[in-house]
Amino acid sequence: MHPMNILKHILVIAVLLNAFQQLQAQELFLVNSYGDTLQTGVPIAAQGKVIDPDSITAPNVVQAGVPKVDSANTNVHPVGIPKVITINQDALVTLPFGEGKGGVLVNSIGDTIPTGIAIPTKGKTVPTKQPQPIPALAPRFKDNVINNMQYLDVDQGMPSSYVLCVYEDQSGNLWFGTYGGGVTKYNGSSFTHFTEKEGLSNNYVLSILEDQSGNLWFGTYGGGVTK
Repeated sequence: MHPMNILKHILVIAVLLNAFQQLQAQELFLVNSYGDTLQTGVPIAAQGKVIDPDSITAPNVVQAGVPKVDSANTNVHPVGIPKVITINQDALVTLPFGEGKGGVLVNSIGDTIPTGIAIPTKGKTVPTKQPQPIPALAPRFKDNVINNMQYLDVDQGMPSSYVLCVYEDQSGNLWFGTYGGGVTKYNGSSFTHFTEKEGLSNNYVLSILEDQSGNLWFGTYGGGVTK
């Protein structure tokens, strides 16, 4: 190595040693929250103080009393005693069948239809498709429920949250007529949806009825009735 380079390294080491010695000679101080200056590296003498127990004021004990219990069932209201209204049977009016006062119906387009007279009708047969059942999720509970009240909604497999009618058939299946989602059969574990794609005359189902032969009739809004 060149002598000049060796000399440079020696000078650098000498400068670093001198700076380190000066740093050790300096006294470092801290300032606490009261503004007092504390020298670091120096032990601070501390002495405890013994307090006579008799000089301490006895604590003030406050009696809590009996806690007040408030009912959390804020949505429960007493129904009271029902009022019974007596009907005067003699004041009832029996409407006669056939044409005449009180025996005529007017439909939605203004036609007069006599009651008690059979009207010949002819249904329209349309091709249908059998939909596949969809597994249903378990019913849910609302957060503020106070009893075993559960609900089914779109998250559980329903086609719509708006139910217009409910019917239980002879086999124990539940049928839900919805607002825009057609009619749905629920057997406790799955949903089967019937809409206009499957042959329903309208997706707005207002009423459901089962006849003596077990056929289901769906009254719709704007699509007549479907069997």
